[in-house]
Amino acid sequence: MAEEQIIPILVNLLASPLREEVQVEVAYTLGCVVLGNRENQERLSEEPLFKHDLLLDLLDTPDSVSQTLNRKLTKKRKTEN
Repeated sequence: MAEEQIIPILVNLLASPLREEVQVEVAYTLGCVVLGNRENQERLSEEPLFKHDLLLDLLDTPDSVSQTLNRKLTKKRKTEN
């Protein structure tokens, strides 16, 4: 994934003022891309537009879209363990 330059594209989508539904799906996809992949984790950490606050803001929103992200991430963590 790192070689294909997908991480910068996803980070740009996450940082853009898109609909929250799109940001949730992008955040979930980024999580799947970097989970368990050291190279992709390093690539994400090098992205200047990526801020953890973006993810925290999505999780902090009380609506159903952000709750979908929370459920997806929790389910993904459980399947990885």
